[in-house]
Amino acid sequence: MTRRPNPADQSAWAASTWDGSLRDQVRRWSRLTFDEILEWQEEAAKRAQGGGRRRTARTAARGPKRS
Repeated sequence: MTRRPNPADQSAWAASTWDGSLRDQVRRWSRLTFDEILEWQEEAAKRAQGGGRRRTARTAARGPKRS
């Protein structure tokens, strides 16, 4: 008896390559409405700006790097 491959397993393997990951990302984005995409991009921009400031503040609080 031959075992049929599980489609979910094939999808996981296909997404593990650069091309497969890109296809999966495009597929996910294509399911979003324009408002959802805009909301996501605004949130990502806020996190990117806020994350950089926090990292800098923590680094400055620790002082210079010791060897």
